[in-house]
Amino acid sequence: MDVTNDWLRRNLRRGLEWSDGVTKITISDSSGVEVRVYPGGQSQQSIPLLTNHGFDHIHICDLQGAGSETDWHNKRYGTLIVNLLIQAYKVIFPVEEHASIRVIGETHCTLSQNDPGVIEDCKRRSHFWSRFGLSVTHPERRKSPMSCTLANLKIVDREVYPGLNTALSLSDFRLQVHTPIFFEEDINKLNRIDVYEHEIEDLGKKRKEIREYEDSMYREYRYAAMVVSALIALGLTSIDPFNVHLIKKILIFIGTAFLSYFVILRYTPTSWVHRMPSAFSLRRAKNDREDTLKYLESKLNDVIKGDNRFLGRIYGSLKQYLSDLPKNDSFDYVTYFAGKGQVESHDPLLLTAMVLKTKEAIAELNKRRTTEEVTNDDFMFGTVASMCVSNLKFYASMLGPHFTHHINRLLAKRENNLVRISGTPNNSIAGVLALLKDDIGRILIYASDMADDTRRFGVKIYLSSGVLDFSRVWCTWKEHYFEYAIDALSVFFLRECDEDDMLISKVYFAWSLSPIDRPQLAGQNLPDFAKEISDISGSRYGDEFIESCAKKVMSKLQPDQKKVAVEPA
Repeated sequence: MDVTNDWLRRNLRRGLEWSDGVTKITISDSSGVEVRVYPGGQSQQSIPLLTNHGFDHIHICDLQGAGSETDWHNKRYGTLIVNLLIQAYKVIFPVEEHASIRVIGETHCTLSQNDPGVIEDCKRRSHFWSRFGLSVTHPERRKSPMSCTLANLKIVDREVYPGLNTALSLSDFRLQVHTPIFFEEDINKLNRIDVYEHEIEDLGKKRKEIREYEDSMYREYRYAAMVVSALIALGLTSIDPFNVHLIKKILIFIGTAFLSYFVILRYTPTSWVHRMPSAFSLRRAKNDREDTLKYLESKLNDVIKGDNRFLGRIYGSLKQYLSDLPKNDSFDYVTYFAGKGQVESHDPLLLTAMVLKTKEAIAELNKRRTTEEVTNDDFMFGTVASMCVSNLKFYASMLGPHFTHHINRLLAKRENNLVRISGTPNNSIAGVLALLKDDIGRILIYASDMADDTRRFGVKIYLSSGVLDFSRVWCTWKEHYFEYAIDALSVFFLRECDEDDMLISKVYFAWSLSPIDRPQLAGQNLPDFAKEISDISGSRYGDEFIESCAKKVMSKLQPDQKKVAVEPA
C-alpha cells in the first residue's frame, strides 16, 4: 500500500500548500480539486484551475490568469498547475478505475472572432491541453470540447525556474498547520545584517542638525535681506530730492525698506541662500549623513539588492504573534513592498529600524516561549509556573471531587487563564479527566513546534475558568511514539454509562492557522481519530499501519469500550 497516497487522500480535503519563499501553491478538494499558484511572491493575485468530479468523471472548468494578456504568460505556471491536478486525481480515484474515469472540458479563447490572432491563440491553447493527453475536437475553434481518460493523462516535465520544475510532486506539499512562521534561511539572512541601535540614533542626531542648520541659513538670509533693504532705503532718502520734512523722510525710508525686502526675497536667486555662513555647516552635516547612509546601505545589501521578501515574511508573521510591535504606517509600507521583493534603497534608515525591531521581536518571542507566568504562594498549589503531569495526578488523587474547583480557582488567578502541563501523559491521566469531565467544555488538539524537525502536537482542555495546555508534548515521527500517543489518548473513548459520556464527543482538531476557520470535530471512532493524530503531528503513516495500531490499542480496552472505539459514529 502506498503510504504517501494514503496521506494525500486524507488531507486533500483539508487543503495542502507548498512554498519556496518565491512561489506559493495551494491545492484542495471539496466538490472538486482546486489548484492555485501565487507566483513571484504575490499574496492576493493567483492563477487558479477549477474542476469538479463525480463518481465516473472529472470536469475541467477553467484555467485563469496565465493567458497572453497577463504577466505570467509562457512562464510554465499553467503546466505546473495541470500536473498537480493530474497527480491529485490519480490519488483520489483508485488505480483500477483510472481507465474508466472520463476527463472532459472545453478550451476557452478570450479573443473575439474578428481578432486577427484568434486562430493562432486557439491552436496554442489546444496544443497546451493536448500535451497532457487530452484530445481536442476542433483545435481552431474558440470553444472546443476536449476529453480523455484519467489513465491517459500524463505529466509534462519542464523547468519553471531553477529549483522549481513543473513535475513538482504532491508528496512535497504539507498541511497549512505544518507551515513554518518563516524559514530558517530567513533568520540566517536577518542575522547577517549587522546593524545597531546607535547607528539609528546617530542618523537621528544628524537629521536634527541638518534641520537646525537649514533654519539658521534661512534666518541669516532674512537678516541679510533686512540689512540690504535698510541700506537701500537709507541711500535713497539721503538724496537731495528727498530733502523733505523728517516725518515724510521716515515714511519714505520705511516704505522703501519694506519694498526692497520683498523684492530681495522674491526675485533674488535661491543660490544666494546657500552662501550664508550656516550653509557651510549644513553641507558638512549632509555629507556626513550621506556617508552614514551609504555605510548602512552596504550593511543592508541583502535587503536592498537581493531577494528581500524574507524580511516581509518575518516581520508580517511576528506582527501577528506580538501585539506590541510597532503599528507605524511606514513599517507597513516597507512590509508591503518587501513582500513583493521591491524594497528600494532610498530609505536605509527605515529599513535599519525595521531590521532592529524585527530582531527585538524574535528575541521577545523566544523569551515568551521559554518563560512562564508564575502564581506565587497559592494556599493549595504553592508557587506555580507550570505543572508537571505527575503533580497534576497527585492533586487529583488528593483532592478527589474538589479537584475541579481548585484547578478552576488557580486558572482564574492567572493573567492569561492558562496553566501549561509539562511532561508526556499516558493513559493513566484517565482519572484526572474523569474528575474534570463535567466541567470540560472542549478539548482542542493542535499542531505545535512545526517550524523545526521535531514535529509535535498539543492538547488544550478548556474548563470553566481557563485552559490546561499539554503543549509540545507528543511527537510521532517514530512508530512506537505514535502508538504511545494513541494509547495515551484512547482515554477519550472511555465511557461510564453510554456513548454520550465519552470525551471524544468534545474533541476538536485545529486544522488551520487562521482564527477565522473553526476547529473540526474529531473522528468518533479510534481508527479515524488515529489517522487525524498522524496528520496533525506531521507523520505520514499509511492507513494499514494506523489501523493495526488502533486495533492494538483497542485490545487493551474493556469489551464495552472496545466496541465503541472501533465502530464508526
